[in-house]
Amino acid sequence: MILQVQEGANGAHGDDIKCVKEELVTWINQDYQPKEILNPKTQSGQGLSHDVCGGLLVPIDFDWEDPQ
Repeated sequence: MILQVQEGANGAHGDDIKCVKEELVTWINQDYQPKEILNPKTQSGQGLSHDVCGGLLVPIDFDWEDPQ
């Protein structure tokens, strides 16, 4: 029974993360209107390699617009 509860918890966590990821991609595409539109179904081109995502992920001690 404990294994079933753990499997259910793991599945719910995965579903939550998927929903958050899709909502974040939608928010970035709508509010920031990036040149390269993000696709919620793939991780390709996301993260620091994407201009808008990189700017949101970089620590505030750094200026994302500064090429150095």
